[in-house]
Amino acid sequence: MNKVYLIAIIISVAGCATLSNLQPKESDITKMQQKVPGITFEEARKGFELYKANCAGCHSLYKPADYTIAGWDKNLIEMFPKAKMNNDSVGRSQIRKYLYALSK
Repeated sequence: MNKVYLIAIIISVAGCATLSNLQPKESDITKMQQKVPGITFEEARKGFELYKANCAGCHSLYKPADYTIAGWDKNLIEMFPKAKMNNDSVGRSQIRKYLYALSK
């Protein structure tokens, strides 16, 4: 029983470490603004939170740098409807800004 408990703790900690690597950092704002002019750190942070809330329920989250902007466009066109995010959703725009700003 103790081994199962220990394994559960290790998995939880590893999962948190992975999520912390996906969070935008204030030190990256200049780099982010090169891809998404005018984006603020708060917008990127909100985009990350929405990405986590809307996407992690179905699959592991990808790093923004796993794709180019064009790659994200292709994936998001398919994924937003599956996440039940319609075309008018403010969340779509915020997720897109976050992913674009930290893309390849």
